[in-house]
Amino acid sequence: MANSLIAHNPGGNAHPLEARQGNGDGIVSIVQFAGIDEEANGIAADIVQKIAAGSDPGDIIVLTPRKKLGLKISDALREAGIACRDYLSESELETDEVTEKLALLMVAGDRDDRPALRWLLGYGSNDFRAGQYRRLRAKCTEHDISPWEALERSEAGTLQLPQCQTLRTRFREIQNEIEMISELDSASDVLDALFSPGDPSFTRIRELFEGEIDEDTEISDVRKLILEKIYEPNYPDDVDYVRIMTLYGSKGLGSPIVYITSLVDGLLPRFPDADDTPAEVERKRQEQRRLFYVALTRVKSVPDENKPGELTLSSFRQFGYAEAFNLNNGNANAQASRFLAELGPRRPAPVRR
Repeated sequence: MANSLIAHNPGGNAHPLEARQGNGDGIVSIVQFAGIDEEANGIAADIVQKIAAGSDPGDIIVLTPRKKLGLKISDALREAGIACRDYLSESELETDEVTEKLALLMVAGDRDDRPALRWLLGYGSNDFRAGQYRRLRAKCTEHDISPWEALERSEAGTLQLPQCQTLRTRFREIQNEIEMISELDSASDVLDALFSPGDPSFTRIRELFEGEIDEDTEISDVRKLILEKIYEPNYPDDVDYVRIMTLYGSKGLGSPIVYITSLVDGLLPRFPDADDTPAEVERKRQEQRRLFYVALTRVKSVPDENKPGELTLSSFRQFGYAEAFNLNNGNANAQASRFLAELGPRRPAPVRR
């Protein structure tokens, strides 16, 4: 199902996942609830039932597209007496603007940060400039140099990068941004320039750095903080409680029982902005599809312990009045995420509850 989903992205089927026969068949359920509260209570009740039947709370992860929705499930579990912990600060990465600024900080601290540079180079393109980046990587392999060095040499005229014009243009934009960052006097000034103290959309991201940065902090230290607090948060593996987090925090995790909740259009994928071009709409949709793909692959079976791997995908049919205006453009009717239809013929039929 994950392969079927990601094949809808350009080049998404280049490296398909392969089933491990020793793991056996997993258990996949698609459940549709009446509304948001019914979903939270229903997921909590299902978890209570699994734990009563012998499942370890530490084997259960709940992933949600929005912090607010995760907190509803967290509250329902606590009311049921189930130990749980939510890791929901990752919702800061829900905007491309924040992601771009964090990636700039990462590259400013280390020019060889290839994942961050790759994201920046692809940003703004509906296919993430995949073809041009492949040509760049071929040159890197040929000359045994990093992508940053290859692009620098190209700009200096000492290395030819044919058919990479828009990639080079984007690189010059990145260079200018990083030069601006480098000219500021302190890490505090950098954060103020990128994440304005007066902008409410940056409140949570700034809170992550409170008490961690002073006038002596170097940009390389800011990079380490970003890794520790956002991209590589310390999620302990051996726990005795249910873990709840946004989809953005799921990379690198694995568990025998995984719930992915609130899979409705407007939440995943998110609705496009009014001024988005068709190319921007498609690019954002592809990013959201990759996010869902990563979440799908978080379920891990443990055959030696008779844990087959259980995945539950849930949605709901109706928004409440307030949620309709906050989350669904004023529309009370919710549509199941279009990504569910992209899971292919092996997906199970949805069950209404």
